[in-house]
Amino acid sequence: FGSSGSSTVSPVLHLVFFLPASVLATMYTRFVEPGRLALITYGPCSGKVCTVVDIVDQKRVVVDGPESVTGVPRHMMPVKRLSLTDFKLNITRGAR
Repeated sequence: FGSSGSSTVSPVLHLVFFLPASVLATMYTRFVEPGRLALITYGPCSGKVCTVVDIVDQKRVVVDGPESVTGVPRHMMPVKRLSLTDFKLNITRGAR
């Protein structure tokens, strides 16, 4: 950066990783889907476990505790405030 006379560039900057599609497909296993258990990481319910019940759009989901068990009421929240777990329930979209 700059013209200090040195024209050497770190070899790390030249590394580009190309992964085949089959590797990328097996890389992600925690999808945002109805039935996925998640940990709330931000907000008044942070630290509590909830279940994704419905998908509103690409950034928001409806989650439910249920409130009597976990203290999380059914409400809409951004996906970025959730930490998805490996556990998934077999429920249909919008289950009560």
